[in-house]
Amino acid sequence: MAQLDERKLDPAVALASLDATAPREPHRLFALKQGDCFAVADAYGDIRGAGDGFFRDDTRVLSEFRLTVGGRQTSLLGASLSQDNVLFTSNLTNLPMQSARGRDIP
Repeated sequence: MAQLDERKLDPAVALASLDATAPREPHRLFALKQGDCFAVADAYGDIRGAGDGFFRDDTRVLSEFRLTVGGRQTSLLGASLSQDNVLFTSNLTNLPMQSARGRDIP
């Protein structure tokens, strides 16, 4: 039976392994606003804690958020913001993962 690595199950450890200072590709940030709330995120939909975040009444209430699949970052296919700045769309795919037996899972 395969051994589970408990570090991979802990979201704090997985998040710490992602470098917040690493350059983003692409470098563009997207902003959405509704009433007294607004969010600033990258093309992946991630909030990495620099100038981005989720704000309410000019106070940051969320400074870091990352979407991962199997503890790994996703691959960006494309991102867009509607002309009226109401809808943000990020098309992502997961990178290949390995099963417990070591086989690649697409």
